[in-house]
Amino acid sequence: ETGEPGWIPFRLWPAQERIIRELYDAYQKQEWRVMFKARGVGGTYVCEALMFWFWWGTPSFLGLVGSRKEEEVDYAKGKKQNTLFAKLDGFLDHLPDCLLPEGFIKREHRQHMLLTNPASKASISGQSANANFGHSNRASMVLLDEYARWAYNFFYSVLGVSDFVVPISTLNANQDQFTDIVDDAEKLNRLILYSVKDNPKYTPAWLEEKERTT
Repeated sequence: ETGEPGWIPFRLWPAQERIIRELYDAYQKQEWRVMFKARGVGGTYVCEALMFWFWWGTPSFLGLVGSRKEEEVDYAKGKKQNTLFAKLDGFLDHLPDCLLPEGFIKREHRQHMLLTNPASKASISGQSANANFGHSNRASMVLLDEYARWAYNFFYSVLGVSDFVVPISTLNANQDQFTDIVDDAEKLNRLILYSVKDNPKYTPAWLEEKERTT
């Protein structure tokens, strides 16, 4: 418990534990998954926590994270706190020194849209949405964040980059492409649903009041 504003101990809720197990099982099987989530349930944090754990302990692990725009993936000089790499930075900065990878020097091994582990040769890189997303090499895990808001459907081409691809998104008015892969995932039992009801602080009474007043 650091006492720092904005950071709390990362203690998983029961639903988050379930999701971690499902994602780890998919990684072991090298199968893709789709996460259809509500807002405010930490879905992206859970996926990135698993990727960070792989980066920390799995030799030669190659993670790839993507979002619509570069400024949603990473931001110069760390000025934006809700990017994908800002979340990874949070895990990294709160890791005890004794658990940092041997030889890790932040100014060398944390570059723009890149986090490398000098001891295990693992890395996590980032890209914005583009027609050649991820095509430079293979990856161990790919996270496509807020995928319903991407302009084009790259999901099936990204399967050529990694077998373990996880598009994750909330609802969006223009989400035909995401709806299609949600339907495919449901047919193959590869859909992970993450409801607002999975957040313990959203009690039945709170949800009832929220529904009544909105």
